[in-house]
Amino acid sequence: MQPATHGKLLTNMAFWQSRLWTGRVSSIYDVSSREPDTLPWWREVWLLFLGRKRAEAILTMGIRESFAYAFLRRISCSRTPQIMTEVFLDPPRPRSIPWRIKTKLQRYLARNTEGILASSRAEIAFYQERFGIPAQKVRYVPLCATLPATDHPTPGDGSILAAGRSQRDYPTFLKAMTDIPAPAVIICGRGDVDHCEIPPQVEIRTEVSRDEYLDGLIRASIVVVPLHPTNRSTGQVVILEAMSQGKTVIATKTAGTVDYIQDGVNGRLVSPGDDRELATAVRACLETPALREQMGRAALDTIRSHHLPDQHARLMLEAIHSLLSTKSSL
Repeated sequence: MQPATHGKLLTNMAFWQSRLWTGRVSSIYDVSSREPDTLPWWREVWLLFLGRKRAEAILTMGIRESFAYAFLRRISCSRTPQIMTEVFLDPPRPRSIPWRIKTKLQRYLARNTEGILASSRAEIAFYQERFGIPAQKVRYVPLCATLPATDHPTPGDGSILAAGRSQRDYPTFLKAMTDIPAPAVIICGRGDVDHCEIPPQVEIRTEVSRDEYLDGLIRASIVVVPLHPTNRSTGQVVILEAMSQGKTVIATKTAGTVDYIQDGVNGRLVSPGDDRELATAVRACLETPALREQMGRAALDTIRSHHLPDQHARLMLEAIHSLLSTKSSL
């Protein structure tokens, strides 16, 4: 654990890509090692709790981590402010008694925090409804690309990559690939495509290393992020990493994608569950290299203008201090 510097923020994020951030925020991880090994969630919570008295505020990342810390904070009557981020919402199940009990506890704990950082604008309303908090306790902060932006689009080898696990709609992608001869790779978890018919030109890779994923990303000409319709903000990491390499990105239009992709400009957005629309978009991009080049350059411009690590860090710090100031003025 890196000791919290008095007066700094303390977090369980391992965000090392921005010097602006690391200069103002202490982490329970040694961010000088770039990619530190991840601790169990309960240990992250305990380390944050131990360091709370030396910190200006605690920034908790993750839904389990955030609410477990909020519980400790509440029962210990800690006065150190808490702000939550990456609190991904599960689908509502109002007929489930355990879900209703859990949600009531979350609402109680969330109302006693200083606020939440959201990675999509749509999440603001979702957090308000789920946790019963006012809009002024939520701030939208766009995510950043974790890969350095290339100087120009990398054309790829004509293949298609679909990657990720959270809320992925691979059945729709596989249906779309039925009549598309281009080679494609799906990088996913075990069981994610069970019971799906796999076209012969599609390769399934499970539980791969990050290096293997990045190799597939660089090789691909098109990156597809197929998503189920959901209130949860998801898919942005793969989208932003692909955009940072100047790739043509085709994603499902959901809460987590509309803030990052402008349809027809820096990528394509297609309707949820519509394999024909997805196939048409993929085919058009495959058959028109100039279109891929145009959208790839626009994607790079988007990354450079809005999604570099220091830009993300500045917006996070501004949002955090805004939430803390709002709390102190009430």
